[in-house]
Amino acid sequence: MPNPTPIKARLAIIQAIPLCDIDHLYCHPPSQLSIRRMNNTILARLFEVLFSSSFLSHHSSIVWYAGELFVLPASFYEDAFQIVERFNARGVHVKHCVQTNGTLMNQAWCDSIKIHTVHVDLSLDGPKYIHDTHPIDLADKGTFTHTLHGLNQLPQNSVHSPIITVLTHSALSYPHEMWQLFTEHRFTRLAFHIEKIAGVHTSSSRTVSNVFIYDKRFFARLLELRDLCEKPLYMRELAILINRLKCSSIPIRMQEITPIVIFGFNYAGNVPTLSPALLTMTSPHYGNCTVGTVFNGPLEELFMRQGLVETHSRIQEGMPKCNHVCQSFRYDGSGAPSNKVFYEDRTCDSIETMHCRDAKNASRDIASDHPENTCSPHIAHHLSLIERISRLRKQIALMNENSMHLNDSSSIDAWTDDWNDWSDWPKSTIPAPTSLL
Repeated sequence: MPNPTPIKARLAIIQAIPLCDIDHLYCHPPSQLSIRRMNNTILARLFEVLFSSSFLSHHSSIVWYAGELFVLPASFYEDAFQIVERFNARGVHVKHCVQTNGTLMNQAWCDSIKIHTVHVDLSLDGPKYIHDTHPIDLADKGTFTHTLHGLNQLPQNSVHSPIITVLTHSALSYPHEMWQLFTEHRFTRLAFHIEKIAGVHTSSSRTVSNVFIYDKRFFARLLELRDLCEKPLYMRELAILINRLKCSSIPIRMQEITPIVIFGFNYAGNVPTLSPALLTMTSPHYGNCTVGTVFNGPLEELFMRQGLVETHSRIQEGMPKCNHVCQSFRYDGSGAPSNKVFYEDRTCDSIETMHCRDAKNASRDIASDHPENTCSPHIAHHLSLIERISRLRKQIALMNENSMHLNDSSSIDAWTDDWNDWSDWPKSTIPAPTSLL
């Protein structure tokens, strides 16, 4: 069955094993102590249907996720990479990525990472007294020392890992200490995962009053510290959002609410779609959120199943509601299904989640304030967000025009490069396939 739309998936997320060697209080997988793993039969079938699909882009990322990947022997990935080469008859350009807590990192893994050009994202939640509050090992001990040891091995092998930091409520009180850690270790790229209610994580430290104010203070202080650095690190969420506010004229469509943009495969070969958090989730209302297994047929048939069409319809019903009540909808999109269904609102057509209300709106406000501070004498809080963005874009256009008249393009280039999106974290602005609308 040919692909009826120009939509192409650039991201395939694979859960090779749900097992994790540490206990994250905010991990999504409900089976993180399970020793079950994906076998070579499933791997072979998975890559057969993936690379034969008309949905797959010619440039795609395979992300090994939703479990600690390094608890498996290196031979597992050697086999997996060989299977990829066997079935990649079209010559798709594949980038392999892993997300790890770093505690099992050693020289053998560094050698394998370099040989296969694997991109590594490493989780570090701040200084020791913050990090060790949550990611503890199975002996109830903190993991900061082991994580930092693993992290330090990467640059010694010319591997530069982006850092992923989970923001709990306690972390919001230490922006300066967080920044100091990041700069002392010369990290260059940073992403924040806001602790949220999702999956088996049914509570959050962020359900306290005034967390929105704490969020704003935290992000504002980080941007202040960033502006003082000669070579500041790239902060993914703020950088992308500021860039959208400044120049994007295309409404954002989140990957997580658009079928077929993300492929997901769990260790048993089940195929969910939409949010990566749905790899191992079940819901009283929506079941296990899968469209079948890799053995049920080609992906083109799986993604036309009635269950997915109905779920997607419910998600689409919620989007106009979000657009109506949220000024920043066109810049950061609708809430992810994993937040809405697991377990905040129990339905995917709801309006606002805790994650939207606090974290996303706080970063949006700071992202609006920051560029205004750089190119206008005052922040126009009395205007609506849309009016502020329109005003900001006119000011930026005038600044660029003046700079060109002075025959000095350095400030324009610096502005553009400073907030350049990072392709290692692909974002999607494509519409949903018409057959699912």
